[in-house]
Amino acid sequence: MSAGSELCTSESTPLAVICGASATGLGVGRDLGRRGVSIVFADYESFRPGFVSRYVSRGEAGIVARSEVDLIEKLIDLGRRQSRKPVLFQTTDQMVLTVAENRQQLEPYFHIANSTRPGIADVVTDKKSFYELCVEHNVVSPRTVFPKTIDDALAVRSDFDFPVIIKPIHGHLWRERLKGRKLLTASTPDQFEELVRKFADDIQDLMIQELIPGPESNLWIGGFYLRQSDGEPGAVFSGRKLRQHPPGFGSASLADACRNDDVVRLSLSFLQKIGYRGVCGTEFKFDERDSQYKMVEVNPRQTLWFALIDAAGIPLNYYAYCDLAGLPLPGTGTLREGIKWILFEKDLMTSLGYIIKGQLGVFRWLGSFRNVRVHAVMSLKDWRPMVSTLRTYAVRIWQRFIRQS
Repeated sequence: MSAGSELCTSESTPLAVICGASATGLGVGRDLGRRGVSIVFADYESFRPGFVSRYVSRGEAGIVARSEVDLIEKLIDLGRRQSRKPVLFQTTDQMVLTVAENRQQLEPYFHIANSTRPGIADVVTDKKSFYELCVEHNVVSPRTVFPKTIDDALAVRSDFDFPVIIKPIHGHLWRERLKGRKLLTASTPDQFEELVRKFADDIQDLMIQELIPGPESNLWIGGFYLRQSDGEPGAVFSGRKLRQHPPGFGSASLADACRNDDVVRLSLSFLQKIGYRGVCGTEFKFDERDSQYKMVEVNPRQTLWFALIDAAGIPLNYYAYCDLAGLPLPGTGTLREGIKWILFEKDLMTSLGYIIKGQLGVFRWLGSFRNVRVHAVMSLKDWRPMVSTLRTYAVRIWQRFIRQS
């Protein structure tokens, strides 16, 4: 049975409530909505694109919350009104942690993945705890240290080859402070010292990590759903990033589906060792120096590029929905290699930078769009989110540059 052939037809089919209405949540909503699942989004910002998708429920309004407490109260109110428990998904780290912390209140009203609980969600999203898990389970990962003082940081400076990465242990808490960037890079020892001293008061919240050389196409991604009943893999996907924004160290802006048995094996081994059950995205970088795949991160949720998975023939989001709701499970599909996903506006910015620097030719850039089958936001069948996204960019520009000037 093909990925798109299973449809929900019963009016009593439970809602899917997606916490996070950004492009990531929109991708989940579109995957489920095309199969007849009614969708409700919840977020803290009303201008997020998911709220205006054609797939949102006509019977329930989306949730725009003023605070975490308000979010939980509104979710419980929504859950209470349903004849069947909705399925709850989270598409940001903040939402994962909020639901995990309030799981006891929410669980009577929602189906929630076992992985969204204290002891899993908080450990995986905490980069220090995640690194310790990698060491405990003999998973190869980039060399990392966690300084407690400036002296600790400066003392390990000679142990690393430059450039090195400096990034927060809890990335979602630093997003505004780093102005949207996920991390900082230090190209020289002097630049390293400058950055360390700049964040001296919060040095215990930062980590220093080796930078694995190699192109962005050496970044491999995995998407998985591990069943609630037995922890065995249901839907399984592998692919790779082709470009990122910001270039080199950001989120995927162009990715393709590509079979990689090593990434699947390493991912599932780690996830099953830590007792993971639910939706998960993994990332590895292939280190050409020693020919090893090194685990970079695990996301206990859907990630930005997850819309690629369904387009490539693996109905992961729908499989997760059915398993959590206790519905008959769909087929797991067959990976269609070479299918691509793009976040066009971010990829355009990255590509223009490469072209200006002479690192990407125009014809090669145009050729990279071959086999793009799904866009993060752009869709002629669901066009309103595109308009909403333009508004989102305008708000962000206002908040970051104009209002602060």
